[in-house]
Amino acid sequence: MRETIYLRFADRAAAMAALRPLDLLTVDPLVGAETIPSMVERLGERVDIDVLGGGSGILWRDTGAVVPDPETGEPLAVMTRVEGFHLDLLWSETTSPDFGDAEVRPATPARVFSA
Repeated sequence: MRETIYLRFADRAAAMAALRPLDLLTVDPLVGAETIPSMVERLGERVDIDVLGGGSGILWRDTGAVVPDPETGEPLAVMTRVEGFHLDLLWSETTSPDFGDAEVRPATPARVFSA
């Protein structure tokens, strides 16, 4: 069974604190610091991790408003930041962990894992 778990934390530190006890962090050998990997083997199972926003954890949503580009005059969508640090897990183990209030159920996820 593969399940996508959508998570929103207050910040990167809170996300790492939640992932640490699940052995979902790795140590970057170049700097010796913990990092959130894109994939980790855990108890013989693969867990894929997608930190949204190109690794920043920041999500932006279209407000529906449009303004002209100051340089070209072309229409630009007005975006607003979605609060929090966002990441998704593709969980392959039989029982997924309880992330409490950090777990969200977006009606239209910003990203999805491919089949």
